[in-house]
Amino acid sequence: MRRRGPPKRRPTPRQRAWWSSARFRDIGRQTCLRINASRRAAVKCGARKKSDGEPCRNLPLANGKCRLHGGATPSGKNWHRPTFARADTPAGAAKLDRKLSDLRERTKRLMDRRAAMTPEEAARYAAWQRTHQPGSAGGRAAARSEAAQIRAIREILARPEPVTRSDEAAAIDAMLATLERRLAEIQQPATPAGNGDVFA
Repeated sequence: MRRRGPPKRRPTPRQRAWWSSARFRDIGRQTCLRINASRRAAVKCGARKKSDGEPCRNLPLANGKCRLHGGATPSGKNWHRPTFARADTPAGAAKLDRKLSDLRERTKRLMDRRAAMTPEEAARYAAWQRTHQPGSAGGRAAARSEAAQIRAIREILARPEPVTRSDEAAAIDAMLATLERRLAEIQQPATPAGNGDVFA
């Protein structure tokens, strides 16, 4: 296989000596430090990351978002809705044409797939659409967790409350039992003389 482009030139001994010198390494180190400092001080994208919810720290493009977030992707319940470019420039018109063409092809593939479904597959697909609402995976998981918590709370509230006695009621019962026992001891007749006991 032939290599494309001009042939690669081998470095000269002078170039190899310069690349391995301490001065060259110091220039590279200072350049890296200067670039990193300017990168840390620059404005960041700021979009919320899906992984941990923290703000994105990548450098933004002209629209204020980084190359990963872009700023044109809908969020929340509109994530599945397509967005269209402005057609006021030749590049925007070409991008809009490509987007419309892709959307038509995607719609045709979906309609062909649904037309080829059996009634059982169509019923399962309709049931899946009812249970899978649009939104992010994290939002759907949070909604499921909240629904499970609500169901658990409703089940707890529907249970009959057990009759439990408080500590104060138990203490009062103990005091009443003690008083009744002492009253019974007082009401008993005295023993004959010489026994030495005051109470029976």
